[in-house]
Amino acid sequence: MTTKKSRKRRDPRELRPVVAKIAARLHDLRLARDLSQEDVAAVVGVTQAALSRWENPDHPASPSAAEMTCLADFFAVNMDYMVGRSDYKTGLPAGQALVDQGLLDALAKVKNKQELAQLINFEIGFGVWASIPEDAEVVSHQEAQRRVRLVDKHLRSIDQDLWQEWARHVLG
Repeated sequence: MTTKKSRKRRDPRELRPVVAKIAARLHDLRLARDLSQEDVAAVVGVTQAALSRWENPDHPASPSAAEMTCLADFFAVNMDYMVGRSDYKTGLPAGQALVDQGLLDALAKVKNKQELAQLINFEIGFGVWASIPEDAEVVSHQEAQRRVRLVDKHLRSIDQDLWQEWARHVLG
């Protein structure tokens, strides 16, 4: 006889920030297109009252996955934007890259092995961001490679072994 493990339900209060972000994004997207709640509700197939609840950050209601997909398609944004996981409405176009220019600038200013070691220890998560860095820029792949090559050449001249060890650790 197998026993079924019961799963503990997530406390609804934990989801409030996500629900509030969905509400704000939905409201802003609707207003940016100068649409009424009735207009958007009709596209999704819900009532105006339902849409009103979804736009209320204090109300626990939010769209289902199917309704979120419909809304994201209608507003031409990605789901990560809708739920607040990204500030970019769409994914990066083909041939584009996201570059942390602030980090590249800091690396380019390194003058000796000690500065390089300090920065490497501080920026160990290079390329693995929990959120998009403030100085991030969207550039072409070629431009991203050019910028990284310049910094790479500079850092190799300071301490090639330290730089290579860190690059292997970060880049796999």
